[in-house]
Amino acid sequence: MRKKRFRNLKIFLREDNELIQQTSGSTGKPKKIKISRDRLIASAKMTGDFLGYDQKSRESFLCIPASFIGGKMVLIRALVFDLPIIAEEPSGNPFKGNKKIGITSVTPYQMKNIIENGDIGGINKDSIILIGGGAISYELGKKLSGLPGSIFHTYAMTETVSNIALRKVNRHEKADFFTTLPGISIKSEERKLLVRGKVTSDQWLDTNDIVEIIDEDKFRWLGRADNVINSGGIKINLDDLKTKIEDYLNKKNINNDIALLKVYDDSFGESFVIFIEANQKLASKLAINEMLKLFVKVKPKKIIYVSKIPKTNTDKTDYKLLKEEYEKITDK
Repeated sequence: MRKKRFRNLKIFLREDNELIQQTSGSTGKPKKIKISRDRLIASAKMTGDFLGYDQKSRESFLCIPASFIGGKMVLIRALVFDLPIIAEEPSGNPFKGNKKIGITSVTPYQMKNIIENGDIGGINKDSIILIGGGAISYELGKKLSGLPGSIFHTYAMTETVSNIALRKVNRHEKADFFTTLPGISIKSEERKLLVRGKVTSDQWLDTNDIVEIIDEDKFRWLGRADNVINSGGIKINLDDLKTKIEDYLNKKNINNDIALLKVYDDSFGESFVIFIEANQKLASKLAINEMLKLFVKVKPKKIIYVSKIPKTNTDKTDYKLLKEEYEKITDK
């Protein structure tokens, strides 16, 4: 089945055709969009040229689902640059056994497991690892910084045909801002990022991301526009607050996974709920209350402890399931 799928993709790249791709659906209902062959190849060349895919003989390792755009682009980049492809069933720790890593894409969850299980022996000075599909936590960022090779956090969307900007997260070149790939233009309107390039058919694409534009090719991601609340006249960026809470917890050696959910509030119009994984319950609750006194004037409507933060197939927080869980609790 894998060989057949790869062959079909290769045939597709020679034809004037369109790919029907479904978005991840982390915040709403997944939708299907059309992506032309030209956009797919433009994306592959843009990333491959920038990272030097043609400079050394390296294998491309597919270990994320090929049903999503990130997985498809691992294959398409390999086909465009004529790289050998190794495919493995997606798992929480795809580097198990210290496989020698050439070029690959993983999620933050996979990378966290790889490091925690000590399966980093296959990462070498020539490895190229793209981490996408979610934010990189403060704790994971610290662990990535000393690893060899070239490790990047990606800014990517299905609508932009995978990544259009990267930020280095290891060695001396690590940065807290994204740098766009060659051929990508950016601007902001009402602090929301707009993107244009061959991957968007040279049309400005509105994103739902709030950014700080640093330079014509650099920006800092601040959060999603639909994750900003107005609670009694006080605006709170929940993505930014989540990062602050994670940093504060990590400094106290509390590594619980957390998520913040926007909810309706009778008194203030909008509020938020903090979901946190249930280990170290008392310590994490005390730390969160301490942290909130320092950073925000608005307290969460609730702090809810769960066994596991729900994730989508692309390892993003599943806000739909969180909302359903919250509604079950409030309906009781």
